[in-house]
Amino acid sequence: MKNPDIIISIIVPVYNVKEYIRECLESLISQTFNKYEIILVNDGSTDGSDLICKEYEERYENIRYYSQSNKGQSAARNLGVIKSKGIYILFVDSDDYIENDTCKILYEAAKKYDVDIVIGDILNEKERIITDTLFRAIPHENKKITTEQYCKEAFEYNIYDIVPWIRLVKKEYLIKNKIEFLEGCYYEDHEYSMRLFTANNGTVVKIRFPFYFYRTDRAGSTTNYASPQKGEDFIHVIEKMELNMEHLNEKFLGAGLNMLGLAYYHFACLWMRIKYKEGIRLQKSFCEIVSQSKYSSMAIECLDNEKKKRVKSILNKAFLLKMTWQIKTIIKPANKKSRLN
Repeated sequence: MKNPDIIISIIVPVYNVKEYIRECLESLISQTFNKYEIILVNDGSTDGSDLICKEYEERYENIRYYSQSNKGQSAARNLGVIKSKGIYILFVDSDDYIENDTCKILYEAAKKYDVDIVIGDILNEKERIITDTLFRAIPHENKKITTEQYCKEAFEYNIYDIVPWIRLVKKEYLIKNKIEFLEGCYYEDHEYSMRLFTANNGTVVKIRFPFYFYRTDRAGSTTNYASPQKGEDFIHVIEKMELNMEHLNEKFLGAGLNMLGLAYYHFACLWMRIKYKEGIRLQKSFCEIVSQSKYSSMAIECLDNEKKKRVKSILNKAFLLKMTWQIKTIIKPANKKSRLN
């Protein structure tokens, strides 16, 4: 249900961030814009983060608190969207924070350009510098363009990013196109962003506004460690993206290939950090997907040379492992036969 007094819903998934949640919430309650709400979704925290959330809910009328068992960040975000009353959605992670005029400037841009999506910039929280690739200009910066045109320029000028928190998105656009996060897995941002930017008739504006302070060195952050489970999740996300490719409007094929290629690359980066024995199984699964995909060769060709090399290295290693195994299966029976003779 929409509330005319609420224009922006800020959705914050919360999980074991006791040391950082106050800084996040202080930045949210300090907004210079007044027609907004803050939706906190506790995802089964065990460190007392929930108590801090409840404390702020009691102190501020525009904060609403919900709690669920540990279902993951995606489920928390999806619940937040369902509970939201605003016209626009802004996602903020609970260990990060934003500029005080974020809502004001993003909404002014959304209203001025009459778009479904407004995209700003990220700042490295530790160094307080803007991420280089996200601050490059594109030809249609500060102009209303289609998502098709944005994707074309974003990849051409290397400013595309999968993260959901630098965008103000019209809730109606999400609902109309049935865009939500894949639940129960890591790396869901890849698939979410693919559907966000390849939905028909979407409009977007990219503005030069570095508002989001991203914390890169938090202990316990899910982005700071690699595991076989994360690898399996990524395989699942890539499979879903492959299926999405089948349903893309032809005009979004190029964008879809770029996004799929980027997912391949990020999987290859993750795979390099996983232990050898555990990585072999994941490598095999990944190579099976790539070999069976009718889009894989085109997606890999979309990457720059450095990224392309990283993806091809995992495929080449898989080929060598397969050849080694085949040779061993031939040699072993031959040796056994020679001993018998």
